[in-house]
Amino acid sequence: MKKIHRQKGFTLVELAIVLTIIGLLIGGILKGQQLMQNARVTATIAQIQAIESATTTFRDTYNAVPGDIFAPNTRLAGFQNTTIMPSLGDGIVGPNNWTMLATQGTSPANPAVVQTDETTLFWGELSAAGLLSGIAYTGTAAPTLAFGATHPVARVGGGWVVGNADGNTGQALSAAVAQGPSRTYITGMVLALIPSPTAAITTTAGTNILTPTLAAQMDRKMDDGNALSGFVQGGGLNTDATAGCLNGAAAPHSYNENLTSKDCAMFFRIQG
Repeated sequence: MKKIHRQKGFTLVELAIVLTIIGLLIGGILKGQQLMQNARVTATIAQIQAIESATTTFRDTYNAVPGDIFAPNTRLAGFQNTTIMPSLGDGIVGPNNWTMLATQGTSPANPAVVQTDETTLFWGELSAAGLLSGIAYTGTAAPTLAFGATHPVARVGGGWVVGNADGNTGQALSAAVAQGPSRTYITGMVLALIPSPTAAITTTAGTNILTPTLAAQMDRKMDDGNALSGFVQGGGLNTDATAGCLNGAAAPHSYNENLTSKDCAMFFRIQG
């Protein structure tokens, strides 16, 4: 006589245990991703502070702003730039009105001739002075601009461009970033956290560096948490009338933290 074998299924208790384990695993993965992203934000803030400190040390040592020093080939070991640019010695990096953010990469590339290329020399001179790592640029003419070569990579993604802002509404910043009547314009030497060193910041959805939540997190850690005021500001995909990185006209100082796409670039004043 044949025996009938019955296949046993999972009991409700067993299913509950399995689902609980799966839930814990998913929660752990998401929490781990959040912790990693938070760590990148913290590392990026530390990087900003290190660049600011390196700039101050350079000024104290050479009595000049990086990128704006006379005859760097005679003062910085291994640095090759020798041509005197008209704007050298004026105490700022490139022009004074954010033009470098719009023209970087479209203007002639020779850093010995073009005023805006002080913004590239800045990084090479900090590196030659032993104050910055991760830069291969040594002042040669017509470099290929790239993060990790002429400009430093940011810990959170993208990289850094430096320039000087004069605080007026005619800055090239206004062509790429939502302004509105409520923006308090940054003045002084500013770092821009952007996707490319060869173009203005992007206004295409999801192609910037930070989600609005991470941008707000950085702003709160370093400044007032307001996207359009203080020495840390956000910008990117939106105008004051529509939501993107920033909320619309109803709350123009706030980041649109409901969005999860990378719609934000960031700007940080590092020298007054």
